[in-house]
Amino acid sequence: MPTVLRRAALIAGTVSLALPASALSRPVRALVILPPGEGSTITLAAYAHNQATGSCSDLGAHVCDQLRMYENWRFRDGALHATPSAVPDPSSAEAPEAGVEIVRDSFGVPHVFATGPGESAIQRRIAYGIGYAQAQERLFQMEILRRAAEGQLSALLGQPYLEMDLITTRDSEAAAERRRQLAELSPSDRVALDSYVAGINAVIRRDTSDPSLMPAGFQLLQDLPIRPWTADDTVAIISLEVSNIAQSSGNGLGYAGLARLLSRRYGASRAVSILDDVQFTHDPQAPVTVPSGQAARFTSAGHRYDFIHYTRADTARLLGQVLPDVLAAHQGMLTGQRAVKQAIDTLGLPTFGSNAWALSPRRTTTGGALLWGAPQVGYYAPEILDELEVEGGRFHLHGVSVPGGGPGVVIGYTPHTAWSITTSQDDQVATYVDRIRRHGQGYEYRWRGSWHPVGQRTVTFRIRKETASLPVTGQLPVPSYTSHTTTFYRTYHGPRRHPIPCTVVYLDAAAGRAYCRVRDFWNTELQTGKALVAINQATDLAQFRAAVHKNVAGFNFVYADDRGNIAYWHAGRIPLWPRGADPRLPLPGSGRYDWRGYLPARLWPSVVDPAQGFIASWNNKPQASWDDSGDGTLWGAFQRSRQLMNMLRGHRRFSQRSLWQMARRVGELDLEQTLGFKRFLTQLPSHFRLSTIERAAVRQIARWDGTAFYPAGAQRGSDGRLTGLVRSPGFAILGTWFSNLENQVAERIFGPVLGRRQPAAEVQFYTRDPLTTSPQFEFFDDYDAFVYNVMTGHAHGARYLGRLSPLAISREALDQAISELRSAQGPRPAGWHAPMPIISFQSLDVAGVPSIPWENRGTWGQAIALPRAR
Repeated sequence: MPTVLRRAALIAGTVSLALPASALSRPVRALVILPPGEGSTITLAAYAHNQATGSCSDLGAHVCDQLRMYENWRFRDGALHATPSAVPDPSSAEAPEAGVEIVRDSFGVPHVFATGPGESAIQRRIAYGIGYAQAQERLFQMEILRRAAEGQLSALLGQPYLEMDLITTRDSEAAAERRRQLAELSPSDRVALDSYVAGINAVIRRDTSDPSLMPAGFQLLQDLPIRPWTADDTVAIISLEVSNIAQSSGNGLGYAGLARLLSRRYGASRAVSILDDVQFTHDPQAPVTVPSGQAARFTSAGHRYDFIHYTRADTARLLGQVLPDVLAAHQGMLTGQRAVKQAIDTLGLPTFGSNAWALSPRRTTTGGALLWGAPQVGYYAPEILDELEVEGGRFHLHGVSVPGGGPGVVIGYTPHTAWSITTSQDDQVATYVDRIRRHGQGYEYRWRGSWHPVGQRTVTFRIRKETASLPVTGQLPVPSYTSHTTTFYRTYHGPRRHPIPCTVVYLDAAAGRAYCRVRDFWNTELQTGKALVAINQATDLAQFRAAVHKNVAGFNFVYADDRGNIAYWHAGRIPLWPRGADPRLPLPGSGRYDWRGYLPARLWPSVVDPAQGFIASWNNKPQASWDDSGDGTLWGAFQRSRQLMNMLRGHRRFSQRSLWQMARRVGELDLEQTLGFKRFLTQLPSHFRLSTIERAAVRQIARWDGTAFYPAGAQRGSDGRLTGLVRSPGFAILGTWFSNLENQVAERIFGPVLGRRQPAAEVQFYTRDPLTTSPQFEFFDDYDAFVYNVMTGHAHGARYLGRLSPLAISREALDQAISELRSAQGPRPAGWHAPMPIISFQSLDVAGVPSIPWENRGTWGQAIALPRAR
């Protein structure tokens, strides 16, 4: 059992490697926030108390203690601490193992200190302390995560989660495959991982011996005894996280289905032109992170890439091979994705997104570099990210990690470096169409001139008969179970010597065809975990770069250090496609279109110290010469990073305060207005004779600066209280207009093919991947960008507007919007208001957290001021 310690009672006879004197004299200044709070284990007693009072605070001291701070853009001090005694206002301190002390501050954040006779001992103890601290506050969340990663949710929560279990099991590595990743770890890394697991299991044993400490979720669901944690559980969670956050492609079936329907009406050549407009590539207007034609300490801007090379004739040739069953394959895959998306939203699994920017010392008032990091991974209680500080040996850092995902900090800072990550949006998923034939009790597929056995495995799922919901709201009866057995199939694709599994998502035995999808980082996800551990220990630019080059997942890394450097890397495995392969479509599985290898890390887009003095990333294109991957990228002119880049250019010098104030300003602005759609309304009076109500509506748009979301976009009554509405009528008018505009643009070309009632939704049926679709006001999709290109004259594949001009279409959409708003809210545009969108925290435990007004911001925030450059 852990022992509560006094500060002076640290274990004698050990070597304490705390922060170096240089770091103490030149401290990093950090402001941080984690909504809605660090999280506390919600015990059965706390749950009962909450049910009686309804107060969130009764669930635990740190379940929602940062919620109002987050809502109102307040931060906490995130200073690094050299010793346990330096942690201010500690709420607890304990030593769960010799050489390990965990001090929790007043917000419940654990500060893990380790000492020992050498680096290996310290690293082992740090890993133990991280595992112990995470399990103390997030054990039930970790249970949900490992079940989600291993396809075992329906055994706990019932039939509604079977579809997710089926797809996760189909598309993920089996336990035996994950063990191969573990076998490749170095001895020291394996010892650290085993120590991390031991720390988690120490808490499981503690809770088992004293159920008053146990998370209520286990008891209410009768999920007992708690299964011991294993290293395989952690590898499975890492694989799940990498797939959910880094994977932003793989919709080849959807685009192929849309293109086939278009080709039947308009012919293959015109269908390809329309596809090129809808899923645009090589848009010269797209904002980029690596500046073109600009001096830098290092830049990849001059490099010309050729890892994707196809012509419109190649696309037409591939489209000619798309058969009618692609529509059934897409429908089947989409049904599964929707079920998984619903489960992800319920379970608190991360989604892709995030923004980050760094400023060099000459653009700051502090004399040192500044960094802002804001991962956008969804709103949950507790968050998918877990805050902690780690001190000992080579580890001196503060940031966020993933509960159950291993002893590493994903985003954070040290005395010398600070970094954040965003999703890269590269296409790391390919879709193939294989010829198959029956062979014995299974199948064979044709690859590289010969027949090969289709891999197959039969899995039986245990399903709880009673359906449980999250949050858990009462004890369920004693579980009873049923079972479901299914067989999964795999073919293999990729480099000839090292093909990897391509999981079959649709198999038509009668037609002799199978559709499969393959991730190029298959069974290597642990490499990203190892890269993060190396990043945690890096003290300068060279060490950080070397660590980033080990990564396999599709991430952008934004970096700053205490020498005044800022840097960026667009990282992850990039397939080298053969000429003629258009990865937007399903590719023939013969082997002709398999990728040949991977782009060397030294050629990844990157920049160090650009002359403009800043680096910014918000899931945008890395550099102008980079190849758009097709169904993985949303990199056109209508891209949200343009907004923050314009702000960075327009503000000469930043303080730490103005760093996060810019984030607040970005977070309250409506993207549709600020990124270019407003002009299609404000230009109407110069081209048309408008009615009185049309002029009044346009005036509201003209007066509106795009401020829509909390804080300054919120309407308040005379008593100062929030009304629940957006203050400006412009938001209601533009939003309703845009919805109608989407249908107007789709009606003439797509309506005759897909249906005229809601043609925009019909297009998005094929172009939207539910697993990579962000909340409505947080991002955009490729159809929104297509509408922008149509309105600005950059989409040429068809006469999308018929004989009408963009402004004429705009007026038609405005009149429809006016009709809807007048019917609902009366004849005065000045009185039209939209409800304020809200952030709802999905509870992953036993009770809920209050909602707050919408802000387009990160679900962790760090504003880091590094010391004056040396």
